Amino acid sequence: MPALPQKIQRIELPEYFHPIHCPFCGKQIGGGYEDEAETIATEFAPCDHTLFIASDGGFEYISDFIVELFDLESPEKGPHAFVRFSVDEIEEGLLLEGSIMFAFYGPPQVGFFGAYIGFSQIPVDEIQIRD
Repeated sequence: MPALPQKIQRIELPEYFHPIHCPFCGKQIGGGYEDEAETIATEFAPCDHTLFIASDGGFEYISDFIVELFDLESPEKGPHAFVRFSVDEIEEGLLLEGSIMFAFYGPPQVGFFGAYIGFSQIPVDEIQIRD
């Protein structure tokens, strides 16, 4: 079990429309274009390393590890369930060696909308929380 000394590493991507792949297993999580007409892909498929998938509007996916670590409760399930919790709180409070967050922002025509996807080098269901 690796130590938990470092904050999540933030990597800002210059292009909003590139497909996002897990840096640990290579699975495409989302992003990019769906077709030749350049329709923006909006569906995301977390892999075993995905900690969260979020936008400026809230969370699309949040792992049980993050829910437990930050002691979150939600009255509802599904997208945007944790509206009072932010990516900034994860960035400041998550100490997990080898964790990475990709941050990317939409162009002016989509309002500079931010999206964020966090990954752990360890499959999320294998991470143990230390007291």
